[in-house]
Amino acid sequence: MWSDLRKKTQSSQPFYNLTPFHANPLLPQALRDGITQVWFTKSIKTFGDLYKNGVLESFEDLTAKYSLDKKHFFKFLQLKHYIRTEQGGRLLPVTKQPLDDILSRKEELKGLKSYMYIGINSLLEKEGLKVREKWEADLFPNFEDAGWTELCEKAQRFSYDSKHIVTQYNVIHRIYHTPERLHNINQTISQYCPRCKSEVGSLLHMFWSCSQLSSYWETILKTISKITKTNIPPEPRLILLGDTSILPVRGNKIKFIRIALTIASKCIALKWKSEHLPPSSLWLSELTSCIPNEKIMYNLKQRPDKFEGIWDNLIVHLNTVDMAG
Repeated sequence: MWSDLRKKTQSSQPFYNLTPFHANPLLPQALRDGITQVWFTKSIKTFGDLYKNGVLESFEDLTAKYSLDKKHFFKFLQLKHYIRTEQGGRLLPVTKQPLDDILSRKEELKGLKSYMYIGINSLLEKEGLKVREKWEADLFPNFEDAGWTELCEKAQRFSYDSKHIVTQYNVIHRIYHTPERLHNINQTISQYCPRCKSEVGSLLHMFWSCSQLSSYWETILKTISKITKTNIPPEPRLILLGDTSILPVRGNKIKFIRIALTIASKCIALKWKSEHLPPSSLWLSELTSCIPNEKIMYNLKQRPDKFEGIWDNLIVHLNTVDMAG
């Protein structure tokens, strides 16, 4: 649960005050032995118990506070090394996090699950606002609250294939580890795009604005426009976020366009570290591979007409192209 919360809230802090200390499966085996069990019985139950005012206490202070055996000094050094490693090579203060308040305010067990759900959900909403603000800074649209909520909700149900949903989720929530992001974590990693080698590899750059991607997106948009007989504008709000409100079509065509654009982003992610563009044939192959499963799903739902409305134009198109090209 702690690991999932860190990912969902994009927390840079490796642990919280209330992160369990003993028997935590995320800790290395060396920190889950009989000695730490003894510490647990002496009331060292969370990482916060090892700190005072956000600073890791010395072994002498911990010994005085919890009556630890002086023979456990080597275990303390192991623990200190683990904390330093998790914090990027140096000991940093452990600051109080909103999650600590969520788990510590409630004194009674009654209603604790609901309380935690509400509290954790509020954290995710705050992170959602941060993501939204970053997209607004990148694309300069002003997302209304209702519009942003609708965009995020539609991203969870535009396809029966969970891989498409995950790809769209990762883009919207800026999950991908771009060169810029990796450089911020480790300064020895280049922050520049591996394709153009001249611009910082931000999320927008890696998926859209890199000059090397222009021919790729031009081919993709031209092909989708031809298949759907709909002009697909080169708008990142549509292409990356799936905002189809700018299109004049609805229904089956929208579903196909969403899936096709999401797979185009997926192909870029598959070639994330490559100096070369993903070939358009990879995109078409990935798109074509959806057909059998989609047909099965719509047949199970007794909606073969829906399948035909979404995919027939692509099937006709495939008869006119060389899949190896």
